[in-house]
Amino acid sequence: MPMYDTEEYMTGAEIVNLIEKLEEEGMSSDKIIEIIKYVETNDPRNPKPKKVNKTKKKQ
Repeated sequence: MPMYDTEEYMTGAEIVNLIEKLEEEGMSSDKIIEIIKYVETNDPRNPKPKKVNKTKKKQ
C-alpha cells in the first residue's frame, strides 16, 4: 500500500516539466525556487518543525 495518494503529489518528471514550462513563460529560477519553498513550508498537512532552543543551560 502506498504511503501517500499519488493524485495529490507530483512525480519528479511532472515537477521538471512544470519548471521548464514556467521558465519558457519567463519566470526566473529564483522565483520558481521561492514558490517551491513557500509551498513546502506552508502546507497545513506538513507543519513546520518546531524550533529547538540551542542555548546551553547554566550549571
